[in-house]
Amino acid sequence: MSSGIREAAARRRYLALYAFAACGIGVYLTATQAGADLGPQYLSPEFYRTALGGIGDDIFGVAGIDRKDIGFAQIYDNFTPTVLMSLEGLGFCGEGESGDWVTPERIALDGELPVNTSGGHTSESYMQGWATQVEAVRQLRGEAGERQVADVDHGLYVCTRLCA
Repeated sequence: MSSGIREAAARRRYLALYAFAACGIGVYLTATQAGADLGPQYLSPEFYRTALGGIGDDIFGVAGIDRKDIGFAQIYDNFTPTVLMSLEGLGFCGEGESGDWVTPERIALDGELPVNTSGGHTSESYMQGWATQVEAVRQLRGEAGERQVADVDHGLYVCTRLCA
């Protein structure tokens, strides 16, 4: 692999969002969206915001729901700041507000937007996003036990990450 190709691959950013809906015991994927950017995101002051903003608007539109309809968010957290960047980029809070927005009361199981209900990569495991997707399905089926979010119909899985 040439150094130029390897360098471009190391800078690539991959964003994937999935909106899930619970219908009885079945869980249905109602919308999916992905995007990639081979640009120099490390030099960009906005980092993820532009790409995530467009993708978020698309996925909520296709799913026919709004951000307020999301009962929980499972966010790929290979690095802690990706949770903050994802929340800002998707419009759950404004630019630069995620640090203050993310409070135990807001992201807890009974909060406004429960985040990473099984602990995410930081607490549960680092399974390349699989465990957070499984948790999304468990939440929507009502099978999450003590981690169960009450009365949830729509959930969100977000993978905002850098690929090498």
